[in-house]
Amino acid sequence: MQFNKYVWELYIKSEQGKTFIAEGLSELNDTDNFIYLLECDELDKNDEIKDDGKTISAQMNLREAIRRYALEENIEDQEHANKLFIEISDEGIYFESGIDFKIENHEGKKIIRNYGGGKDEPYRYQDDIIESIDALTAGLYDAYPEFFFPYFFELKYNELEKILRFFEIPIPQVPGKLQKRERALYYLEINAVLQDFRKKHRLSPRELNAFLYDFAKENVKDELAPLQKLPAHLGYGLS
Repeated sequence: MQFNKYVWELYIKSEQGKTFIAEGLSELNDTDNFIYLLECDELDKNDEIKDDGKTISAQMNLREAIRRYALEENIEDQEHANKLFIEISDEGIYFESGIDFKIENHEGKKIIRNYGGGKDEPYRYQDDIIESIDALTAGLYDAYPEFFFPYFFELKYNELEKILRFFEIPIPQVPGKLQKRERALYYLEINAVLQDFRKKHRLSPRELNAFLYDFAKENVKDELAPLQKLPAHLGYGLS
């Protein structure tokens, strides 16, 4: 069925709708959802990675680190926003201890963690971008809500597919299993159709979140019920 403006207006005027739009997603409000355990590298005095076979682990709020990094870009349009996502996926970025995370017993030592960079290390498309797509997109949304939406269908791609189909929103073709880069960048295709939908129906970024994670799920709950019995997809549902 097509998006019904009248039914939507009833929703956003209801207590449920007003509360969801005002307070936002519970996933976004829970900091613990974005704490990731990351393997890091120690640099020597020449700022080269030490090749001593030792692994340093650190916990960091990936969403917050992505938000701070993205804000330095001063993004003004969707093309630039897409370019940022692609650069993170392909070229990668670095986080530093003392700025983005802390490690006990390593005071005074420079520790870095590279994130993304699948162009040189293809496994990172899966291990970094796909497996932390929720934190990555939440951080980008925090910085630029007009150009990104937080993707919380990481283990529930079937649900997203049902929602898009029900509301007659185009479903981008899913890349093949061997297309690691294309699968990592698949978020951009989903984001494109949803931003078009948001602008067409004059929804704010918060209203798009309410549509996806509350209103739409309520409308298709009967269709989603059988999916609860199926094994969860990994990543975008693309692993």
